Formats: sequence, structure tokens, C-alpha cells
Amino acid sequence: MDSFHEQMEEYSFPYYEPEDIKLKNNIGEGGTGKVYNGTLTIFGDTIDCIVKQVSSDNYDEYHRNRMMYQDIIDEVKIGHRFMSKSKYLIQFYGYTVFEKDDNVIIYLLMEKTNSKEDLAKYLGKGLFWNKLTKKEYESSTSPTKMYHEGRKKIKYWDYIMPVKDKLNLIKCMCLAVQELHNFKIVHCDLKLNNMVYTGKHVKLIDYGASQDLGKDKLMNGPGDLGTPGFMAPEMSDGWISYQADIYSLGVCMLEIWFGDIWPSETESYHKNRQYVLDYLQLLKKDNLDLYKLVKKCVSTEYTKRPLIKTVLSNLQNIHS
Repeated sequence: MDSFHEQMEEYSFPYYEPEDIKLKNNIGEGGTGKVYNGTLTIFGDTIDCIVKQVSSDNYDEYHRNRMMYQDIIDEVKIGHRFMSKSKYLIQFYGYTVFEKDDNVIIYLLMEKTNSKEDLAKYLGKGLFWNKLTKKEYESSTSPTKMYHEGRKKIKYWDYIMPVKDKLNLIKCMCLAVQELHNFKIVHCDLKLNNMVYTGKHVKLIDYGASQDLGKDKLMNGPGDLGTPGFMAPEMSDGWISYQADIYSLGVCMLEIWFGDIWPSETESYHKNRQYVLDYLQLLKKDNLDLYKLVKKCVSTEYTKRPLIKTVLSNLQNIHS
């Protein structure tokens, strides 16, 4: 534990006493623990925050001391750079450690935004889905309806987010990725579940898989990063670059445009790739300019994908 605290000090990552932290309601759960709304008291002032809980109970005995602390340190390596307010990146406040019996619980403290949900849940709200009668549904020519024919999950529903709002969300998302890349960091797990929309900006969250690329353009890292469907194909072999995020960004653009592009959940690369290609063709009919950009983003060859600066430049010329 002492060496863990020493490494946290190396990153100038503040430590707070456990009694300064109050947990409220649970708002999510990841592979290593739960996420809560909470409060942090600093010099008598109380601020709202998000508390990510990492518990040793979620690790087997062998990995408890080897991986638990390293998982935290890996995220702090990235998060310590975001100790100041940013439009696009969640701000980190610090951490605390709570020990009870044989269980060690580490809390990572982060900025609370005015968003109550991630971007995936935001798009899934009824606000952007119009319920149709069977007759209306059958006469509809919307791309979403055409591809999801007969799918019970959204049968008789149509995705109706205005095009200008779709393009605005895509631009906001790209601005967030640009800021992250300016820090020489690759997120490695970009998806709508790892973004929140504040009403003005998209903020990136969850840097547990993120990698510091430094001066490199390509590096070999862990081969188990990312989420099936979103991860660039070369990442399965451990190859990481800024363009790996661009691939994921292209898939996210399709999700923002169509609302839901996954007829079924699968870890099969070939099935997920086919879903992406199917929706790419639907986008070609819907918005040719955006199609050309997304097609480049989801290229299977990372060298053919644009950098984020080019993506944003191209977006300026795409209109509704």
C-alpha cells in the first residue's frame, strides 16, 4: 500500500481522508466496481462529484495485489493531466482508500456534470423515437426501419433526431477527441457509453483503457483493450494509434446518425464489421458527404484513416 501511495504522489494526485467522501446513489457499474454520485468536502466546502469505486473483492486473491493497484495507477497516469477544468474531458479531483477487514476499496473522485446519463442512454430516450402504427411503419422508408425490419426491440418505432442535431453531436464528439489527442493520449475505448452530453459539449469519460502515445505514431500495447464492434481491427493484435480512436469515432457517428446499429450483441469481429458496413451503405443514401468521411474513418487499414484535425475540417463542409 505504501508503494501505491508513493506512485500516486509521483503524479501529484491528491489524497483525501475517507470521512471527506460521502456516497449517494449508485449510477452505474463496471468490471472493477461501482460508480456513485457523491460529495467531497475540501476545507469546509462541499462539492458534488462522481465516485468510481474499485474494490479488492472484485479481484481474485492472485490478482488483488498485482492488478488492482496497477489498474488504478494506469488510469491516474492519464487522469492526473485533467486536474483542471475542461470543456471536453472529465476533471479528476483525487482519491481515497478505505480498508475494512480484508477488503480494500479505492475511490477515484471526478467531476460531476449536469448530465444524468451517458450519450448512449441520451439517444435511447423517447425524445428521439417516434412510435408508429403498423400501417405507418410499413409505409416508412427510414433507413433505421429498413434495416431493423421485424426486430421486436424497436418494432413500429422510427428514429427522428433532426439532422442538424446529429451533426452538432458529431462535431461535439470530435472536439472532445481532439482535446484528448492533443494530450498525446489514445482513449482506446471510445463509444457512446463513455461520453456524456452536457447540453453544450460532449465530455469523454472512463480512461481505464487509455494509453499515452507520447511522441510515437504507433505503439504495441495490451491486446485486450476496447469494445467489440467499436475497436479498430488492429487493436486485437495490440497495435495502438490515434487512428484506432478514429475507427471507433466513425462507428459512433453511425450510432448518432441511426440511433441503433446493432441487431444483436456479439463479440464476432466479422458480424460487427458487417453491421458497420450495412449502415455505411444506408448513410450513403442519406448524406453522401458524411458517408465519404465515415468510410475513411472505418477503413480496416489504419494508415488510410484521417487524423482528428482532418475529420473536424471535413465536418465543416457537411451540412444538413
